[in-house]
Amino acid sequence: MKKKLARIMSRALILFLMLLFCLPAFAASSEKLTADAIDPLITQTLTVMRDHYLNPDRVDEVESFLKARRNAGHYDQITTLDQFAQTLGQEIRLITGDAHVSLYVKQPQVQASHILSHPPGKLTHNYAFEQVSYLAGNIGYLKFNKFHPNPNAKGVVEQALGFLSRADALIIDMRDTVGGSPDLARYLLSHFFKEGAELWRLYGRDHELLDVVNAEPVELSRFQQKMPIVLLTSDNTASASELFVSAMQAGGRATVIGDNTGGAGFYAGVREVTDRLVLRLSLMKPVVSANGLNWEGSGVAPDIKVPAMDALDRAQHWLRTQMAPKS
Repeated sequence: MKKKLARIMSRALILFLMLLFCLPAFAASSEKLTADAIDPLITQTLTVMRDHYLNPDRVDEVESFLKARRNAGHYDQITTLDQFAQTLGQEIRLITGDAHVSLYVKQPQVQASHILSHPPGKLTHNYAFEQVSYLAGNIGYLKFNKFHPNPNAKGVVEQALGFLSRADALIIDMRDTVGGSPDLARYLLSHFFKEGAELWRLYGRDHELLDVVNAEPVELSRFQQKMPIVLLTSDNTASASELFVSAMQAGGRATVIGDNTGGAGFYAGVREVTDRLVLRLSLMKPVVSANGLNWEGSGVAPDIKVPAMDALDRAQHWLRTQMAPKS
């Protein structure tokens, strides 16, 4: 039970940090709420969850918790819509253990979006691709921090992999890759799997099959050939990043070195509670085709477990042994 609670708290912390960096994208609201408005907003939020959340059976538990907190006076200090969104969003996230769940406030004329925007920094510059280089022994090294949703990010993928195409081995550093676009994850995976290879299946409520995702055609096929590939992970590695890691690991294309990943295993979307209040929630479940697994709550376990800070050194040592001439 203690381990489960620790995992829930860890995932909640991951998303809290992600949202903290994204606050400028959300419309902070000083709109006043009266005490009489809080109960109807809670009811509306729960109704939206029941109608759309991937795991509707969890909503009764959420409702009981929120009502108990309300009756105990924990929400009496809420006086603005922004406070409501932050407080209730955090508590729903904690109870469900779902790192994708949150509430945020928008302007009435702005279209709601599940895509997290960020202030200028490592999650935006160069579409979050931070470093590409060669390490000793002709080992290619790629570090990026998000699967950026902008279509132009695919061009950066091509440039980075083109530069690394003469490497004898490859390290992809995903210790700070917080998630992002499944479409870009698919595009990057397509450089390591043959065109048409099944990557994952996408399920909705009641395990309804919604889509089968295959590797798409790409011009650069160098990395579809057999070569040692290592992925570096940490508990910050989350969501679409875990999808990439799991598909590469299960498909036999990479060895994973580092810490267990974050355990955020669903596709997120948004539904409006009111014209100002938006619920970001999980709507679909990807299942990696090579092993039939999803990683929600458990994360992806590394093949070689080491502290994340030591993963790069361990990966280089491991690759040197793999690349050494066999006697």
